Formats: sequence, C-alpha cells, structure tokens
Amino acid sequence: MNKLKHIVLILALCFSAAGFHSCKCKKEITRNNEQNGQHQVEQQYKDAVTKADKLFAAMDYENAKKAYEEALKLKPQESYPKQQITKCDEAMSGQTMDGYTPATVIFYELDGCKWMLLLENGAKLQPQGMLAEAFQKDQMKVWVRYEMQKDAPNICMAGEVVKILDIKERK
Repeated sequence: MNKLKHIVLILALCFSAAGFHSCKCKKEITRNNEQNGQHQVEQQYKDAVTKADKLFAAMDYENAKKAYEEALKLKPQESYPKQQITKCDEAMSGQTMDGYTPATVIFYELDGCKWMLLLENGAKLQPQGMLAEAFQKDQMKVWVRYEMQKDAPNICMAGEVVKILDIKERK
C-alpha cells in the first residue's frame, strides 16, 4: 500500500509540474500574440495614415477623410488623424486650404470672355492671360491659388482679374 501511495504521489507531482509548465507556456503564447497584434495594429495605422496623406496631398479630401477615420479607429488616442479630418472638412466645406480656394471653371461667352472661374460664393474671376489648356473644361471643379490684379485691364467686365498662381483639379 505504501508503494501505491508513492506512485500516486509521483504521478500527482508529474501532472502538477506539467500543468504548471503548460500554464507558463499559455501565458507566453498569449503575451506573444498580444505583441504581434499590437505590431499589426501599428502597421495598419501607419499604412492608413500614409494612404490618407497621399490622398490629402492630391486634394482628394473625401477619400483622405475616410482613410484618416480608419486610422483613428485603430488608434483612437492619436491626435494627428483628428487634426487632418478637421482640415479635410474645412477643405470640403469651401473654406480655403493652404491658400487654395475651390472654384468651378466656366465657359463664359459674353463680352469676348472665354474661361472664367466661378467661386462657391458666386463671385467670378477672370484669369489674366489664357487659362491653361488642361483646365479649359466647362464645369471642371478646381482648387486655385490666385492674386487679385487691381489695375489690370478687364476685358470681360464680369469678374475680378486675377493672376493664377496655381490650379489643380478638385476630385
């Protein structure tokens, strides 16, 4: 009987040690999985911000905002996506963005005019000189940076004469 108790005790110790070891392994596996998950979230966040920044630079503010929102879902505590979402909203609401103003190219046949820019507030701008051929499309949405030319002759008499500093298609 003593021998049987001894065997039971040995078996109990073995199972107990194995259980302890497997418990330790489970904790290690869980910790590794958490670290891998955090790394994966960090990479997804970086990818989303990179994509959003590229869209923002291309002035595709609607899709940039969506990409920043995805980044924010991954890391809600980050302030950068929140700031960029605000900038996207401002740009889409018609406010100027980094000196650019939203406008629509219009073909204006009166008074010898051809191409003008119609601002969202209804004001018309007459580009000084010819508008670049790539932008000579009626109803084309654009972002434009311009300077008012107060003393420039106005052929059209329909809007303010402006010097176009930069113009980009608005998506």
